[in-house]
Amino acid sequence: MNKINGDGCSLFCRQEISFNCIDEPSRCYFHDGDGVCEEFEQKTSIKDCGVYTPQGFLDQWASNASVSHQDHQCPGWVIIGQPAASQVCRTKVIDLSEGISQHAWYPCTISYPYSQLAQTTFWLQAYFSQPMVAAAVIVHLVTDGTYYGDQKQETISVQLLDTKDQSHDLGLHVLSCRNNPLIIPVVHDLSQPFYHSLAVRVSFSSPLVAISGVALRSFDNFDPVTLSSCQRGETYSPAEQSCVHFACKASDCPELAVENASLNCSSSDRYHGAQCTVRCQTGYVLQIQRDDELLKSQTGPSVIVTCAEGKWNKQVACEPVDCGVPDHHHVYAASFSCLEGTTFGSKCSFQCRHPAQLKGNNSFLTCMEDGLWSFPEALCELMCLAPAPVPNADLQTARCRENKHKVGSFCKYKCKPGYHVPGSSRKSKKRAFKTQCTQDGSWQEVACVPVTCDPPPPKFHGLYQCTNGFQFNSECRIKCEDSDTTQGRGSNIIHCRKDGTWSGSFHVCQEMQGHCSAPNQLNSNLKLQCPEGYAIGSECATSCLDHNSESIILPINVTARDIPHWLNPTRVQSIVCTAGLKWYPHPALIHCVKGCEPFMGDNYCDAINNRAFCNYDGGDCCTSTVKTKKVTPFPMSCDLQGDCACRDPEAQEHSRKDLRGYSHG
Repeated sequence: MNKINGDGCSLFCRQEISFNCIDEPSRCYFHDGDGVCEEFEQKTSIKDCGVYTPQGFLDQWASNASVSHQDHQCPGWVIIGQPAASQVCRTKVIDLSEGISQHAWYPCTISYPYSQLAQTTFWLQAYFSQPMVAAAVIVHLVTDGTYYGDQKQETISVQLLDTKDQSHDLGLHVLSCRNNPLIIPVVHDLSQPFYHSLAVRVSFSSPLVAISGVALRSFDNFDPVTLSSCQRGETYSPAEQSCVHFACKASDCPELAVENASLNCSSSDRYHGAQCTVRCQTGYVLQIQRDDELLKSQTGPSVIVTCAEGKWNKQVACEPVDCGVPDHHHVYAASFSCLEGTTFGSKCSFQCRHPAQLKGNNSFLTCMEDGLWSFPEALCELMCLAPAPVPNADLQTARCRENKHKVGSFCKYKCKPGYHVPGSSRKSKKRAFKTQCTQDGSWQEVACVPVTCDPPPPKFHGLYQCTNGFQFNSECRIKCEDSDTTQGRGSNIIHCRKDGTWSGSFHVCQEMQGHCSAPNQLNSNLKLQCPEGYAIGSECATSCLDHNSESIILPINVTARDIPHWLNPTRVQSIVCTAGLKWYPHPALIHCVKGCEPFMGDNYCDAINNRAFCNYDGGDCCTSTVKTKKVTPFPMSCDLQGDCACRDPEAQEHSRKDLRGYSHG
């Protein structure tokens, strides 16, 4: 009802690209890439019908190649032979390093970034095993060279090289994915002798052009060079593609026999000029050969063979369609065995991979006439075995001790006293949790971690020793010289309880008397305010003379001037006089550092905030984390390779295997 685009019928009630619509009201389907070669898409769909060659012509693909820039990542030989039918031409590409080099050649060894490239000429030279008179040059693209944000179209220059080392210029041609493959006709000057083309040279200036194949189109039954060389008493034979002497009596051709095909001949006789139409049966593919060289393989309807000089001009065979080895898209969690092969009519069996179990009786797939496997009549249902015991937890669901659990089923647990679920706060002390059987037949990872208590008050820092840190059941002790127990004050020992609280609190020993000395060794710009004095437990507030700076703790060997961007120092608001008459933290470790500007997460990369201390400007300095997906430096002069570079180690840019030493703004 033409209400939305994308269903075959556009908003303006027009048939959309790559759809075919039949009947009224229309039934529309996406035909390009469905594996079926229909008559109307023979000329347009490389995915379904292969590369289309018009009748009367022969396409010869490159048998060798040399290129201007190559290494092991982008070898020139990948353009040899037919291009991969699965590759779709792409435009406005930023980075060609993601798998394109398996199917196409591009000048990967050129230095980046693109915007700073001087004018460079890249070239590709394709050679052909059989020199012929060219009718056209065909260039298959995977990218058309347009850069992201660039409006102009790229061009290529094409030359033919003949067998006499002469060059013939075919001019400049505009690249566009809308006109792919690019077919360049060859116009011959009839006042000059014809020439045999041996190679094609393609030149261009954009490093973003990727070429997957080059073909030389020539005449199928017509060689102008040989024709012009025929002597008196000779005539040109299209079947032989050579000059032959006149023969008043032409010999008959042998009986034409093609398996798995139907024949429709113009005559029961097999005299010179007789023709037969060969049509393969359903489930078989037509293969056409001449002189033991495979010209093309097609699923098209038929081909005409002609009797000439006592032999048929083409060798034709009907080979069964090959469905290829089935994979997990056909039956999930299964492994396949194809003892009969993978061609039309063959069967493959499958077995479920542990711990999946077969549901259904028929575990076979059959290769169908359209090259697709039959729909499976059974499936592999993934089941989880009994979950492994969780340390420091008790299983609450009795049925979970069995070995068969469907995907999505749950098992409940409860952490033992003194343990809790990771991520839950000490106040909530969440102990109950559950795990689920996932789609790959495994259980979600779960754990119980020990309860921890808050550190004792900072005034006791450095005076106590604990058996197991601040975890559950740890015992912390302060040793007093006098016997406090005789005075009824109890021992200076506390335990971390299962609810995350201490069993008691420390007290100051009798010998711990006096005051801390006045704080000294202060770093520049740091000031202290001690309204409570210097007695044990007194706190001094820390601040910076510069209101735009913050007080932080740095390691002994690091100063405020040489803080690396990845260091995230701890902020400090006060120091305390401990019972050992020492300041904690020590004033000498406290520095003043430039604070974070308030403009974080505003889509501008501020150089002053591009550090771990400021969460890397709220993500504004990396393409993968900034909201606009484009880094804008502030100020504009900030270098995208320097202070405004993508430094966040958690960003996607640093998880890629091939960084190439640059990033895009």
